[in-house]
Amino acid sequence: YGAPSPSSQYRWARRDFDFTAFNRQAIIDAGIDKHELIAVMDESFIKKAGKKTHGLGFFFDACNQKARRGLEISLIGVVDRDDNIAYTLQLQQVMPKPQEGSRLDAAIAQYRAQRPQLCAWTRTWAADGAYAKRSFVDAVAETGDVLVSRLRKDADLKHLYMGAYRGRGRPRKYDGKVVFDDLSRWLCLGEVGSGVELYSVVAWHDSLKRRLRVSMLRRAKDGRYVLQPLSTEEEMDPFEVV
Repeated sequence: YGAPSPSSQYRWARRDFDFTAFNRQAIIDAGIDKHELIAVMDESFIKKAGKKTHGLGFFFDACNQKARRGLEISLIGVVDRDDNIAYTLQLQQVMPKPQEGSRLDAAIAQYRAQRPQLCAWTRTWAADGAYAKRSFVDAVAETGDVLVSRLRKDADLKHLYMGAYRGRGRPRKYDGKVVFDDLSRWLCLGEVGSGVELYSVVAWHDSLKRRLRVSMLRRAKDGRYVLQPLSTEEEMDPFEVV
């Protein structure tokens, strides 16, 4: 249905095109770069019935909460917090078995490659809990960026010891395990919605080997927590984290 002949369209489709630069310039031309932005990174499953498609494998389908046969893409974009709209900057296909390293290593390489496109707009990155691994967190932290992600339900957290040094032996660092069911040592910041309370604490994450700002949304009706977001920036406002 296009004006050129099919052979011309085929030749044009084989040419390289810098979609990342195109998307970035479109964001600038629309004036969106002047808004309050955060960078986002996530993977998305694509259903595929064929058997010969490049990169076909089993990936986790979040919509159905199980692994399914198909394709997966890793996307980097920005979210306009003023208008609550997300814009795609760059995406790439995820291989089921990368030739070098792991899939998380490929995500780190993608982050490092695309970060220069976004560092002038924002230093805050939001990513799914699958990215809350030490190698990815360290890669983000070493650039000076802030990562907002989500904790595992069995995350090993420790309260920081805030008491005075007694003058003998190694200074005490920790003061017991963080328990999500015991909120006596959490800071309650009030309601953020209908019957939903916000709690926050700065704690040591044993696997990530760093201090984190941990927030939690808890239903006042039944006491169940519904979300445990984290930030690698201790001083970040808990309301910004959630």
